Amino acid sequence: MFESLVWNKLHGFEAQRPVYVESESKRIGDLQVPQALLEHMWGSDCVELTASVATRIALLKADYVHFMREPQLLCGYLDHLVQLHARATVDRWKQMAIDGDWDPLVEELLVMHYDPAYSRSIASHYPRFPHAAKLDLASDTDAAFTQAARTLLEDAPESFA
Repeated sequence: MFESLVWNKLHGFEAQRPVYVESESKRIGDLQVPQALLEHMWGSDCVELTASVATRIALLKADYVHFMREPQLLCGYLDHLVQLHARATVDRWKQMAIDGDWDPLVEELLVMHYDPAYSRSIASHYPRFPHAAKLDLASDTDAAFTQAARTLLEDAPESFA
């Protein structure tokens, strides 16, 4: 059903207009991104969206507020990282969640886990990434996202040369 929904959505797009998608792994929870879509994504031009650590923390806290309400839920997910990080590190992260130390926790997870994993994935799947157009997100506000989108749309032809 997921693949059919994706296909129906893509089928409605205008072929001559660019489509911007977030880099995503093959699996999104229990769902799998269609292989043909992944291959098109991997072979496409790239845009590197950057933001300060503070902006990224604010965005993640807004998206994952359910973990802030139920830190034990996050702790269960953190246990899956023991294979990649020392038990003491994961236990410290879990304690930070329980204590509500969200900003330093999110920063450590970004710097120590997410960013290195994401960089490895990008390097292995997106051969055009070294030539990516660069776009900086100034803050976590709607206005900053609107400005970034405007910049991307205005500069897209030159940035993908």
